[in-house]
Amino acid sequence: MNLYHNLGQIILLTLCGYVQNIFADCTGSASDITLVHDSSSARSVSPELFGFDTPWAEFQQGYFRHGAVKDSLINFLKPFSGALYRYPGGNYFLWENSILNATARAPNFTEFLGQPRPDFGLQEYLTFLNSVNGSGIYMLNLLGAKNKPYSAEQLQNSNSALIRWVRAHPHGARIRYWEMGNELDWNPFNYTAAQYVEKMRSTLSIIKREFPTEKLIVTGRTNPWQFGVASETVFNQQAAAAYPFYGIALHAYYDGYPMPMMLSTIKRYAQVKNQLGQPTKVFITEHGRWPSENPKGRWEENWYQASGSLGAVSAADFTLMSLNEPSVATAIWHNLGTSGPWHLIHRDDKTDTLYPSATYWALRTLREAFLDQVIPISANLNTSAEYSGGYTLRLVAMANSQKSFSLLGVNRGKIPIKLNLMLANKSQFKVTKVNTTEFDPAGSDNTSGEPNKFTMHTKTLQSSAAAQYEFCVPAFSVFSLLGAS
Repeated sequence: MNLYHNLGQIILLTLCGYVQNIFADCTGSASDITLVHDSSSARSVSPELFGFDTPWAEFQQGYFRHGAVKDSLINFLKPFSGALYRYPGGNYFLWENSILNATARAPNFTEFLGQPRPDFGLQEYLTFLNSVNGSGIYMLNLLGAKNKPYSAEQLQNSNSALIRWVRAHPHGARIRYWEMGNELDWNPFNYTAAQYVEKMRSTLSIIKREFPTEKLIVTGRTNPWQFGVASETVFNQQAAAAYPFYGIALHAYYDGYPMPMMLSTIKRYAQVKNQLGQPTKVFITEHGRWPSENPKGRWEENWYQASGSLGAVSAADFTLMSLNEPSVATAIWHNLGTSGPWHLIHRDDKTDTLYPSATYWALRTLREAFLDQVIPISANLNTSAEYSGGYTLRLVAMANSQKSFSLLGVNRGKIPIKLNLMLANKSQFKVTKVNTTEFDPAGSDNTSGEPNKFTMHTKTLQSSAAAQYEFCVPAFSVFSLLGAS
């Protein structure tokens, strides 16, 4: 029997002097972890760090019925209150069409799903943001219609009218950022930085004149690892120099490429200067595990690797890495939809019911202990050869002004790890709640037949304060704990 699978049944508390022992039986190696719970060393972080992509066609195909988002999806997302939801209508998305009465809307081009009618349009997106208490990042169209490119004047008029319409809408304040197109340097466009800047030019001029406080996100080099650091740096710096942008967008797909490579890229993007010579925030507007190509079969046969157990542990690792980087404004998981490799929430095709993927529970486990400050920790990585990045365990510590603290972590290894937790300068403290989700190293996922194969287990602890806590992180798992000092 797996001792760690049902957390609600097997958490053991044994008070031994000033040590609380949680998971008394742990066969793994031990690591000493000290949190520095001191407000002077804390860094504020927004719940917008958690984000989700909502491509309109995929989203409405999976989750939009009879003019409304399915209640079950809303309920799954409410625990991520404050998250940032990206609306990538597409480089050819016509927003004016998407605010008409539903029956009057014309079909709109999509890259993968033909030309459906945009039932989940801009109005519905704003209503959705309000229902999940989320913020928005909206992708501006810099091209026009698929078969009828817009002139510079048409683009200027369309995008300025969009911003005015949004700011007059009752929920319009929920859109906080504007992303300047999507992967225009990539196939089939292959724009140079100069060509990309030219496509932005008319929209930038009207925003500078009429909407100078709007926060714009310039898109950085797509798949920079293919082109090399020199090409990436030139493209990013030339694009960002066109305007005093608030942020630069990066799309990160990993495992595939290991996490340390992602981190190096994030750090380089954070050094890109805008027109005023200031660093820009890094907006990771897509991230997810890349499923490996199948050399003897269809790529689709490996899609389970993206949002199943392998994707879950990888996505949690990437999110924790992003939390530790002050330059990162958001890490938006790709995506909210039920087509393609990346599913946060699955849909049963026969019954149209929804159930979470393994990746949902990994991110939810972290979000359950998310507080509004990142605080120092004695070691956020351990040394190991199990993962290609040279580590197995990653940790992030958080706190808030009410003297609560939390520890968020992922164990990528195949054996449990015992943690000895202490707080600097605290003689005693309490751990009050532990959340754990254990995954399958083979990569399996929840299915319509087993919708709860992987789920988060939570235990509330009723215990006395102690000077140290010992607890066991199960193999190949994501965990979080909450406490008070």
